[in-house]
This record gives sequence, C-alpha cells and structure tokens, in this order.
Amino acid sequence: MVAQDGGHGLGYDKNTSQRDWLSLMKRIYSIFGFAAALSLNACHADVELKQDATKAKAALVGVWQGDGSADDEGNYSGLEEYWKITRTADGRFEQEYLSMDMSAKKYTLALEKGAWDYEGGMYVETHDDGQSNSFRVISITENTFQYNFPQDSDDYFIEEGKTDSDFELIKPPPEFAKAD
Repeated sequence: MVAQDGGHGLGYDKNTSQRDWLSLMKRIYSIFGFAAALSLNACHADVELKQDATKAKAALVGVWQGDGSADDEGNYSGLEEYWKITRTADGRFEQEYLSMDMSAKKYTLALEKGAWDYEGGMYVETHDDGQSNSFRVISITENTFQYNFPQDSDDYFIEEGKTDSDFELIKPPPEFAKAD
C-alpha cells in the first residue's frame, strides 16, 4: 500500500502545492533549530560553571550520589560501588561509600569526612586522615558533576548526580558479609 503522498507518508497527496510542502519543511527545520539551540545552551552552561570557580563551588554544595563498577572502565571485576556525598558551603564533605564484591558476596561500608575545594579545573578532597585526592573536572552543572583522575582519558569518568537531602545509600543484600 502506498501513502497518499506518493510513498513519503507525510500526509500530503499529489495535489499538495509546493508552497505547502515548503511551509512544512520550514516548520520542521525550525523545530530542529530550536532543539539545537537548547542543546548548545546546555553545553554553554557546563562550560560557564566549570570556568567560574565561584559558580562551580556553589553548584557542588548539596547532596550528590554516584555509582559505578570496574565494568564502566571495560574490565568487569565484580566490584560495584555506590556513594552519597554531602558538600557544604564551608568546604567540608561527608561521604558514605559502599563497595560490594558481587562474586565473593562481601561488602565494605565506609564513612569519610574532610575538606573539598575546586580551583582551576581541579576538584580536590582532603580527608581528615590526611589522604588527598585530586580530580580533573570534565563538567559541572547544577545537577551533574563529571570528573576523572588527571592521568585518565575521558573515555570513562566518574559521574555524580544531585539528589534530595533525604536520599539514603542502598544497603548490601542480606546474604552479603562484611569484608575484613
């Protein structure tokens, strides 16, 4: 069965004028143009926050959650990680971190506290025990934070999403034992 428009399926028949066809095409291009403008505007917001340390720091304040596995980096080891991190405006953080070894059915749950900062495209956490981690920032928006270790490529990266203040970290399955 052939569509009335000669096979195009756009609802126009052989009697449709070229002017009507051009009008339809203009509307379609307008929609695509609007979508592209929105997309570019969203990308601009990423750059704006990343380049402006004051705006980036303000965006990072709040409760964030993340998850990942070595599989995200192309070599699944059966290890899955989940975390909730709360960053405060005074530069402090508190992070709950859950790591589960899916093959051994064991988990590690840790609470880490310390100070955080963002400057010059680098996010730095200094833990209360003195350990420090530096990360190269890929993108910061109001709702998404992407970063990586300085030596790593952007093929795989760590991503956090902003969440509600009452967000709770998942619990390990009951059959999992606490790792030594």
